[in-house]
Amino acid sequence: MAELIGPTTAPVLLGVRQEDYPLQLAGFMGEGAQALGIFENRRSGETLLLRAGGHVASLGLEVTDFKVVPEIVALPESMSVRGMRAVATVRETGGRTLELREGITAPGTGLVARIRVGASLHELSEGATLPQGAISYRVTKIQLAPASVDVTKESTGDGTLEQYHLLPHALPDLKQP
Repeated sequence: MAELIGPTTAPVLLGVRQEDYPLQLAGFMGEGAQALGIFENRRSGETLLLRAGGHVASLGLEVTDFKVVPEIVALPESMSVRGMRAVATVRETGGRTLELREGITAPGTGLVARIRVGASLHELSEGATLPQGAISYRVTKIQLAPASVDVTKESTGDGTLEQYHLLPHALPDLKQP
């Protein structure tokens, strides 16, 4: 397969995973009732200091509970130690609640495909378009198990459409119209 972007280059699926939840609990500062959670807004890149009652308006979330709890932490190739970890409960605008734990990436609800086009690597969600010069690739469907992605390739010059069904680490099957 050619490594340069051109008419014969086809996208290659490297993997599919759940996207990260847009708010992650990175740590805490302080003690007891005065402790603040250190949160990361994955959409804006902001670092936020919040406790119970705090809101993240841009994500439509409220921190309904925040605490620091003792937890046994297993150290690689060593013994376990007892440490303190932050735990938060957040509520979405629609009422759904989710527990966030320090040190554990909370999964989101959408899927992300890791795709290579030529020498470029990209993480794309369903509906995303990747322009590559006179060609664009649109992700039309992502499936987690078994991992697969449907991609439509459009040539802007003549409007030609090609559809690919991608499987991990395999050459795509070209769907004939």
